Amino acid sequence: MPSALTAKLGKIFVVYGNVHYTFPSLTAILLRVIELKEWSVTVQAGGEYLALKSLESLSSAVIRDRLCRREFISELRGANLVIGHAGWGFIEESLNNDIFPLVVPRRATLKEHVNDHQVDFVEKYKEAGIFEVLNSHVDMTSCYLKNMLGRRPSRKHIIDNARLIEDLLIYMQKGGR
Repeated sequence: MPSALTAKLGKIFVVYGNVHYTFPSLTAILLRVIELKEWSVTVQAGGEYLALKSLESLSSAVIRDRLCRREFISELRGANLVIGHAGWGFIEESLNNDIFPLVVPRRATLKEHVNDHQVDFVEKYKEAGIFEVLNSHVDMTSCYLKNMLGRRPSRKHIIDNARLIEDLLIYMQKGGR
Protein backbone atom coordinates (compact mmCIF):
# COMPACT_ATOMS: atom_id res chain seq x y z
CA MET A 1 0.00 0.00 0.00
CA PRO A 2 1.59 3.34 -1.03
CA SER A 3 2.24 5.93 1.62
CA ALA A 4 0.63 9.37 1.41
CA LEU A 5 3.92 10.81 0.14
CA THR A 6 4.37 8.27 -2.65
CA ALA A 7 0.75 8.82 -3.71
CA LYS A 8 1.65 12.43 -4.46
CA LEU A 9 2.44 13.46 -8.04
CA GLY A 10 5.60 15.18 -6.89
CA LYS A 11 7.18 17.81 -4.73
CA ILE A 12 6.98 21.55 -5.29
CA PHE A 13 9.46 23.92 -3.64
CA VAL A 14 8.22 27.52 -3.34
CA VAL A 15 10.80 30.25 -2.65
CA TYR A 16 9.85 33.70 -1.37
CA GLY A 17 13.42 34.88 -0.81
CA ASN A 18 14.50 36.85 2.22
CA VAL A 19 13.32 40.43 1.67
CA HIS A 20 10.83 41.82 4.16
CA TYR A 21 8.08 42.82 1.78
CA THR A 22 4.73 41.12 1.41
CA PHE A 23 4.38 39.09 -1.76
CA PRO A 24 0.68 38.78 -2.64
CA SER A 25 1.45 37.71 -6.23
CA LEU A 26 3.30 34.58 -5.08
CA THR A 27 0.90 33.95 -2.21
CA ALA A 28 -2.05 33.81 -4.65
CA ILE A 29 -0.19 31.14 -6.63
CA LEU A 30 0.86 29.29 -3.46
CA LEU A 31 -2.75 29.07 -2.27
CA ARG A 32 -3.76 27.50 -5.58
CA VAL A 33 -0.87 25.04 -5.42
CA ILE A 34 -1.76 24.00 -1.87
CA GLU A 35 -5.33 23.27 -3.02
CA LEU A 36 -3.88 20.63 -5.36
CA LYS A 37 -3.67 17.92 -2.72
CA GLU A 38 -1.70 15.54 -4.92
CA TRP A 39 1.47 17.65 -4.64
CA SER A 40 3.80 17.82 -1.66
CA VAL A 41 4.71 21.48 -1.01
CA THR A 42 7.63 22.99 0.91
CA VAL A 43 7.84 26.77 1.24
CA GLN A 44 10.87 28.90 2.10
CA ALA A 45 8.85 31.88 3.32
CA GLY A 46 11.51 34.35 4.48
CA GLY A 47 9.84 37.65 5.38
CA GLU A 48 6.37 36.09 4.93
CA TYR A 49 7.00 33.30 7.45
CA LEU A 50 4.65 34.50 10.20
CA ALA A 51 1.87 35.25 7.73
CA LEU A 52 2.18 31.84 6.03
CA LYS A 53 2.94 29.58 9.01
CA SER A 54 -0.79 29.03 9.69
CA LEU A 55 -1.11 27.29 6.29
CA GLU A 56 0.55 24.23 7.81
CA SER A 57 -2.53 23.56 9.93
CA LEU A 58 -4.80 23.89 6.88
CA SER A 59 -2.79 21.76 4.48
CA SER A 60 0.11 19.36 4.19
CA ALA A 61 2.48 22.17 3.21
CA VAL A 62 5.71 22.60 5.17
CA ILE A 63 6.45 26.27 5.82
CA ARG A 64 10.07 27.15 6.64
CA ASP A 65 11.49 30.56 7.54
CA ARG A 66 14.98 30.69 6.12
CA LEU A 67 17.15 27.82 4.97
CA CYS A 68 20.90 27.50 5.16
CA ARG A 69 22.55 27.00 1.78
CA ARG A 70 22.84 23.23 2.22
CA GLU A 71 19.13 22.90 3.08
CA PHE A 72 18.14 25.21 0.25
CA ILE A 73 20.11 23.22 -2.35
CA SER A 74 18.70 19.98 -0.96
CA GLU A 75 15.12 21.26 -1.27
CA LEU A 76 15.84 22.65 -4.74
CA ARG A 77 17.31 19.37 -6.00
CA GLY A 78 14.63 17.27 -4.31
CA ALA A 79 11.74 19.12 -5.96
CA ASN A 80 10.02 18.16 -9.19
CA LEU A 81 9.05 21.82 -9.70
CA VAL A 82 10.34 25.05 -8.21
CA ILE A 83 8.40 28.30 -8.05
CA GLY A 84 9.97 31.47 -6.71
CA HIS A 85 10.63 35.16 -6.82
CA ALA A 86 12.50 36.51 -9.83
CA GLY A 87 15.62 37.38 -7.89
CA TRP A 88 18.90 36.53 -9.53
CA GLY A 89 20.14 34.36 -6.63
CA PHE A 90 17.17 32.01 -6.96
CA ILE A 91 17.41 31.88 -10.75
CA GLU A 92 21.18 31.35 -10.65
CA GLU A 93 20.92 28.48 -8.14
CA SER A 94 18.21 26.90 -10.29
CA LEU A 95 20.36 27.14 -13.43
CA ASN A 96 23.44 25.85 -11.60
CA ASN A 97 21.40 22.77 -10.67
CA ASP A 98 19.89 22.34 -14.18
CA ILE A 99 16.43 23.28 -12.92
CA PHE A 100 13.88 25.20 -14.98
CA PRO A 101 12.22 27.53 -12.44
CA LEU A 102 8.78 29.08 -12.61
CA VAL A 103 9.33 32.69 -11.50
CA VAL A 104 7.05 35.40 -10.17
CA PRO A 105 8.50 38.92 -10.34
CA ARG A 106 8.00 41.16 -7.32
CA ARG A 107 6.15 44.33 -8.34
CA ALA A 108 6.61 47.79 -6.87
CA THR A 109 2.98 48.69 -7.62
CA LEU A 110 1.90 45.92 -5.21
CA LYS A 111 4.51 47.03 -2.65
CA GLU A 112 6.35 43.72 -3.12
CA HIS A 113 9.67 45.52 -3.60
CA VAL A 114 11.13 49.03 -3.85
CA ASN A 115 11.17 49.02 -7.66
CA ASP A 116 10.39 46.85 -10.67
CA HIS A 117 13.87 45.48 -11.33
CA GLN A 118 12.53 41.89 -11.19
CA VAL A 119 9.85 42.75 -13.76
CA ASP A 120 12.50 44.35 -15.97
CA PHE A 121 14.77 41.31 -15.58
CA VAL A 122 12.13 38.74 -16.55
CA GLU A 123 10.98 40.87 -19.48
CA LYS A 124 14.53 40.95 -20.79
CA TYR A 125 15.24 37.23 -20.34
CA LYS A 126 11.84 35.51 -20.68
CA GLU A 127 12.63 34.42 -24.24
CA ALA A 128 16.02 32.95 -23.26
CA GLY A 129 14.44 29.67 -22.15
CA ILE A 130 15.94 29.72 -18.67
CA PHE A 131 12.65 30.16 -16.76
CA GLU A 132 8.87 30.45 -17.15
CA VAL A 133 7.20 33.62 -15.89
CA LEU A 134 4.07 33.14 -13.79
CA ASN A 135 1.53 35.83 -13.09
CA SER A 136 -0.98 35.57 -10.28
CA HIS A 137 -3.80 34.91 -12.75
CA VAL A 138 -2.15 31.78 -14.18
CA ASP A 139 -4.32 28.66 -14.09
CA MET A 140 -2.46 26.61 -11.50
CA THR A 141 -3.82 23.17 -12.25
CA SER A 142 -2.19 19.79 -11.92
CA CYS A 143 -2.34 19.52 -15.71
CA TYR A 144 -0.34 22.75 -16.10
CA LEU A 145 2.18 21.64 -13.48
CA LYS A 146 2.58 18.19 -15.06
CA ASN A 147 3.37 19.90 -18.37
CA MET A 148 6.22 21.74 -16.63
CA LEU A 149 7.75 18.51 -15.29
CA GLY A 150 11.01 17.54 -16.92
CA ARG A 151 11.71 20.92 -18.52
CA ARG A 152 15.33 21.92 -18.39
CA PRO A 153 16.77 25.39 -18.89
CA SER A 154 18.16 26.31 -22.26
CA ARG A 155 21.93 26.35 -22.40
CA LYS A 156 22.05 29.13 -24.98
CA HIS A 157 22.37 31.67 -22.13
CA ILE A 158 25.90 30.35 -21.51
CA ILE A 159 27.11 31.46 -24.94
CA ASP A 160 27.09 35.19 -24.26
CA ASN A 161 28.49 35.28 -20.71
CA ALA A 162 30.01 38.75 -21.10
CA ARG A 163 26.64 40.28 -21.99
CA LEU A 164 24.87 38.35 -19.23
CA ILE A 165 27.43 39.50 -16.64
CA GLU A 166 27.08 43.11 -17.83
CA ASP A 167 23.28 42.85 -17.60
CA LEU A 168 23.54 41.32 -14.13
CA LEU A 169 25.78 44.13 -12.90
CA ILE A 170 23.21 46.67 -14.10
CA TYR A 171 20.45 44.60 -12.50
CA MET A 172 22.30 44.49 -9.16
CA GLN A 173 22.95 48.24 -9.26
CA LYS A 174 19.18 48.73 -9.58
CA GLY A 175 18.65 46.80 -6.36
CA GLY A 176 18.46 43.23 -7.62
CA ARG A 177 18.49 40.47 -5.08
